[in-house]
Amino acid sequence: MYTYLRICAAVIIGLHLISPYIEIEHIWGAGGFPFIPLLVRLALAAGAASLFWPRLATRAWALGLQALRSLRRHVSGALLAGAASLLALPVFWVARLQHLHWGDAYIFANAISYPGVYLTYSWMAPLDLYLHAKAWLLMHNMAGWDVQTTYAAISVLTGGIFVFSLLHAMDEWGDDLSQRAGTAALALTLGSMQLFFGYVEAYTILPLGILLFLWLGLRFLRGKGELWPASLALALGLGLSPSLFPLPLALLFLAWWAWRRRGWSVGRVALQVAGPMLIVGLAVVALMTAGHHGLDVFFSGADSPGGDKGFAFVPLTMVASKWVHYTMFSWAHLRDILNEQMLIAPLSLLLVVGVLLGLSRRVNWRDPALVFLAIAAASQFLLACTWNADYGGRRDWDLFASAALPMTLLAAYLLNRYVERPERERTYALAVAVSLMHLIPWIYFNTLPWPWT
Repeated sequence: MYTYLRICAAVIIGLHLISPYIEIEHIWGAGGFPFIPLLVRLALAAGAASLFWPRLATRAWALGLQALRSLRRHVSGALLAGAASLLALPVFWVARLQHLHWGDAYIFANAISYPGVYLTYSWMAPLDLYLHAKAWLLMHNMAGWDVQTTYAAISVLTGGIFVFSLLHAMDEWGDDLSQRAGTAALALTLGSMQLFFGYVEAYTILPLGILLFLWLGLRFLRGKGELWPASLALALGLGLSPSLFPLPLALLFLAWWAWRRRGWSVGRVALQVAGPMLIVGLAVVALMTAGHHGLDVFFSGADSPGGDKGFAFVPLTMVASKWVHYTMFSWAHLRDILNEQMLIAPLSLLLVVGVLLGLSRRVNWRDPALVFLAIAAASQFLLACTWNADYGGRRDWDLFASAALPMTLLAAYLLNRYVERPERERTYALAVAVSLMHLIPWIYFNTLPWPWT
């Protein structure tokens, strides 16, 4: 596995190194790497590549684990998670986003506070837009905040909660400190972590909802608790943004498991699965209706993805629309898919493929936790491969960022279950180093002003 990862890492590092010399539309998945000084690029690449040496990778992981064990002797796990989340807050804030070029950020930053508009309701992000609009109104009246500052504050606060929740949930992914640390490190160095650095868009809270759903789902499969908390977490996530609509497939697996393996009645399963969904769904409809943006607007298509032509999915044949940039089976579409994966999770999909193919004889394909995580990861990845990015892949990168976390947590689960400890720890060390090489310039790039022209 470690040898396979070295090959993958060499390709990723190589692509980052050549990215300044290629037009950005072809290699935007390198994030901010093309925009940092040459010496910094070389230093970051050399630092990551140094862990190609097995002894150094083993030593680096051992030192990190030793420091963590030393902390755990004096501090409880809950206190450590709390301290980490509090320390993350100033980091997220100081390195927060300083422009409005991604997704609908420019629209939100202006329309929410624009007199006579005061954008508050949208079926593309019902609860998310409402929450941010009302938070802006409150903070503007109290402290004079603008919309971007409000979005940034909620993004950073959500990031702190995400860090705490992730560290608290690690018992479900790892049996010992090394496994839990590897899983957390892999998740915390994803390119999608940019969403917590003062990000302005409708996807900043989604990773927290996804994490809670996956964590509660795993707990349920292991006989801990009921099914309705997982359903509620997913229902709230769907209320924030319907872009999570493939994830109910994983919830249906939990429902099947409750019926077939735990002997629950159909009525009990239906109540715990459908109950939270109906409650949240009806609440969203009531909220939107009260804002004169109800189901009539939803079914009219006036507030739907795909721009003026309503192309939710990438079309099979080219159409004349500024919101459609390529066809489903074109090189340009494949290029954007590859760039998206490199941007949000450089190695996660490669790790999953490596374990499932290279260690297929060891894998317990009937493991319910594996099946659950695989359905979640595959469903969101399939969405990223088929949904139409109205603004193009690069500007709409955040639309598909929700695919990063399920795939990464699946990768960590596979590594922890099926890769021997020495090789697994070397793999984690190298994967985290490459991810940091990618993440640091990406965060830095978004701290730079980028005026609209």
